Amino acid sequence: MQKLDIYRTYSLLIATLLITIVLSISIGSVIIYPKDIFFSLMTLVPFFDYQADISESLIVIINQLRLPRILLAGIVGFSIALSGATFQAIFKNPLADPYLIGAASGSALGATIVLMLIGPIILMQISILPLASFLGGVIAVGITVMISFSSRSMSSNTLILSGIAVGALANAITSLIIISSDPDVRPLLSWLLGSFNTANWDEVLITIPYVLISTILLFRYRRIMNIIQSSDSEAQLVGVEVNKTKYILILISTLLTAIAVSVSGIIGFIGLVAPHAVRLIWGYDYKYLIPFSALLGSIILILADTIGRTILYPQELPVGVITAFIGAPFFIFLIIKGRSSFYG
Repeated sequence: MQKLDIYRTYSLLIATLLITIVLSISIGSVIIYPKDIFFSLMTLVPFFDYQADISESLIVIINQLRLPRILLAGIVGFSIALSGATFQAIFKNPLADPYLIGAASGSALGATIVLMLIGPIILMQISILPLASFLGGVIAVGITVMISFSSRSMSSNTLILSGIAVGALANAITSLIIISSDPDVRPLLSWLLGSFNTANWDEVLITIPYVLISTILLFRYRRIMNIIQSSDSEAQLVGVEVNKTKYILILISTLLTAIAVSVSGIIGFIGLVAPHAVRLIWGYDYKYLIPFSALLGSIILILADTIGRTILYPQELPVGVITAFIGAPFFIFLIIKGRSSFYG
């Protein structure tokens, strides 16, 4: 890509993301105009005593209800799309996705065990929920890879089938724990389907450090992801420690998935749809595919959550249901189209 095209693409995606955020804040049971959003956001600026010319109720709706929810949806979409693009590079499989290789389901199981059997433990003012979610995801991905490698016909298809089996088992155990632990399982089942209806500033602030560190690390590996797409032997010839690099990338991607699952539940297909949309429009270079996928993932999930909370108002659809409606047909399309056509 030419430098001018790169800057234009970044500008387009960032502008679209900002417009999506404003649009999502505006839509709901109370319609909010952009000027009111601006006045309300000004009250959040530190060391600036701004007297907003709007009602206190609107400030609460914008700053305490809609804004943290939308930001959390954006962060989760960013994380899942980034994780999906990385898994696809690691396994050289365009169908690899945190949801399909068991990472999301394993992370949900780890989080559920802590929530239902132990409780939301805080150590040194840090919640162990993301850690438990991360460990669950790592174990699930590890089992998926071991099953895949133990197969006589080791292939990308075997990896996906192994991930689906591991994910189904993790989901079954999660459901069993929830049903046997809590007589009123509706809120938790809603969480398992993916939901932001309890989002708050604490969750936003918890996720930011994990996502920021993981993103910085993955950005440093963008060029290496391009190299390992060819073959392991060629990557080794140019000095890449292939196995070590893959293990590091798996851990980082699983951490991103885990932090997303710990605050939102299981949200499928974002890690599949966003990277493929970027490939179709902007190409296969991971130097650009990684950041473009992350930004597009944020946009898609914010829009999906906005649809979920407004389409059947006053009832609310879990965002995972909306992403399934988007992602499942796209997944079928990829299978029919043929995977090779998506990898240049």
